[in-house]
Amino acid sequence: FFGSDYCSKMMNVGRRALRQQQAVARNPSLVQKRTYPGGAALKSLKHRGATVRQIGKITGTMKVVASSKLPSAQAKAQSVSPFFESMENGLFDSMMTKLKADSDNKSVLTIIIYTDKGLCGSTNNTISRMLDKESMSNQKIIVWGEKGASSFEKSKHASKVIFSAHPPLKNVLTMAEISAVTSKIVTQEFDLIRIIYNKMVGSHSSEIKELWLPSLTTLNNDDAAAFLAPYEIEAVASDELLESLNEYQICAALNYCHFNNQAVELFQRRNSMENASKNAGEIGKKLNILFNKARQAAITTELGEICSGAAAVDEMLKAGK
Repeated sequence: FFGSDYCSKMMNVGRRALRQQQAVARNPSLVQKRTYPGGAALKSLKHRGATVRQIGKITGTMKVVASSKLPSAQAKAQSVSPFFESMENGLFDSMMTKLKADSDNKSVLTIIIYTDKGLCGSTNNTISRMLDKESMSNQKIIVWGEKGASSFEKSKHASKVIFSAHPPLKNVLTMAEISAVTSKIVTQEFDLIRIIYNKMVGSHSSEIKELWLPSLTTLNNDDAAAFLAPYEIEAVASDELLESLNEYQICAALNYCHFNNQAVELFQRRNSMENASKNAGEIGKKLNILFNKARQAAITTELGEICSGAAAVDEMLKAGK
């Protein structure tokens, strides 16, 4: 019934169809999906919504982790406090009040306690902004903390930094490690030590604090001897006692400031991640509303086109009759 040319053409069409089916079976992405107006915008909104939801899950997890670590950090800060506060309040309190009043005429070594990790709000930036307003002409600087060492490179006081200390990120800081830093500090020439750090004030807020400590040079004079006169000194020479006392006070102060600052770091990270999770939820809801509006607009447009096409076909049929 059919000629050979027709059969040959039909066989070629069948072969092409078979090859196309085999190619699609091997790679399903070759299937051409129907496109419609606004499809790219819908796809972009869908991806943005999925990304925001994923970020919200990550920040929520980080908030839980910070919340679980915060009580132990606060307990650690409280447990190390007596080693420094007993000496600070009982021995050098009245002496440092007099020395701080004349700090502008003395050489000051400033130790800035930054956090070891980021994502803790404006904890580090607040200290940096405060220091940018100071001249610090008579001060040398030691930067404590991983984040501070990198951010302080752009500060106007970067030339005053003599060295930086980097506490371990995974292990708990020990007195032996602090003593190593203290041994390097006491080799510097200065009259007073100023330590800037963050400390919890109550259970729902924190603030920047300052500690002032005397140097060995400041302790080894007649005024300091008058402050130490009420105390009995036995078994060791007075100069050796003052040297040991000064090193212990610096070491205890760094230990005290580090763990208080660490508690603030976790407190601020918990708050930051909580705010980030709330923001991610709000943005996700807004993106979902935008996606639904765009999808409804696309559906309405497509329905209008279908109805218009059906009406046009009906008119053509009527005109043909």
